Amino acid sequence: MNVRFGLSAILCLACLTGCPNTEGDKSAPANASQTETPAPPQEVKPDHPQVVAALEKLGAQLTKNDAGNVSAVSLESLKYSDDDLVALSGLPSLVDLDLTKTDPGDDGLAKVAELKQLKILRLRRCGMTDAGLEHLVALENLEQLHLLYNTSNISDVGMEPVGKMSNLRLLDLRGCTLIGDVGMEHLKSLKNLENLKLRSFGVYDAGIENLQGMTKLKALALQDTKLSDAGMESLKDLTNLVDLSLHSTQVADEGLQYLSGMTKMKKLKLRDTSVEGPGLAYLKDAKGLISLDLSETIVGDEGLKYVAPFTNLEYLNLWYDDVSDDGLVHLAPLTQLKTLNLEKTMVSDIGAEQLVKFTNLESLNMRETKLTDTGLEKLQGLTQLTALDVGGTEVTDEGVEKLQAALPNCQVKR
Repeated sequence: MNVRFGLSAILCLACLTGCPNTEGDKSAPANASQTETPAPPQEVKPDHPQVVAALEKLGAQLTKNDAGNVSAVSLESLKYSDDDLVALSGLPSLVDLDLTKTDPGDDGLAKVAELKQLKILRLRRCGMTDAGLEHLVALENLEQLHLLYNTSNISDVGMEPVGKMSNLRLLDLRGCTLIGDVGMEHLKSLKNLENLKLRSFGVYDAGIENLQGMTKLKALALQDTKLSDAGMESLKDLTNLVDLSLHSTQVADEGLQYLSGMTKMKKLKLRDTSVEGPGLAYLKDAKGLISLDLSETIVGDEGLKYVAPFTNLEYLNLWYDDVSDDGLVHLAPLTQLKTLNLEKTMVSDIGAEQLVKFTNLESLNMRETKLTDTGLEKLQGLTQLTALDVGGTEVTDEGVEKLQAALPNCQVKR
């Protein structure tokens, strides 16, 4: 049976014959009491079995819920027709649809918009335009919309219908590089957003201003935007933020003052910014910070003094920073560290004496540092270590063999 023909034909059959009746007679008795009793839970309609079979033949990945109904369908990288999308209505419990790397087209999105129960829609690298997004406004239950890396087909125009999706909790626009400040203005009505991800060179401080009212945000990524210290003021009232990424922005230490009220912060990424370190003092009340990424910043040995107060840190990334053995001394209070990245720093065998004090370390990256076998031997005291990268160092095969004899559960990469 041709799969495309089969799916559309099956849908027609379902419309004519219906699915098995599992709900019974819902009509109230004539002498019903004025005091109504709570209605019993509505039974879930079963999936149309032939639709499920045809999707499996097409190569779709199906996920079922506890009741045995399909709740998620992934058509990633598959070829399908509009009729195939229409047939998805034969899955009454479908809430998660993944069309990643496919070509639904604007007409296809019109068919998707008929799946009123959808809560999650993944449209990464898809064939569609701004016009197609207009159809999705009809999905009133939609909570997550993933539009990432539609680099040449989604623009500011498409953000107008997206701004009408008031129930959205997550919006991923990373790599949609045609979105700028005009598009951001369309999004300011999304007051229920809890997670927003942007990656566009066309967003400046003026665009970031539209985030001021999104006080429910818990996670925010502003990678590659032109956000400056002045623009950071727009974020000061987002005090529910737990995860903030300012990767590759123009933010420096001065801008971090606007993070002082974010006491719930657990993860902070400042990679490729102009931060030197002193600005971290503004985050002194973020006692629960467990992940800090300072890679590709201008943080040096002195800057690490401002990292020391975050004693609950479990993850610290100092890749490509101007850090040496002297700086590691400042990190002594970070006894909870589990992952430490020192790649392309100036740390040497002397620094290894400090590293061995981080007894909870599980992953250590020493790639392209000044480490030799002498320092490697000192690391044998890290009994919890399971991953170690010493590529591009002067460490020898013999040194690695000795370490692995002492730490048999540690995988060493060279």
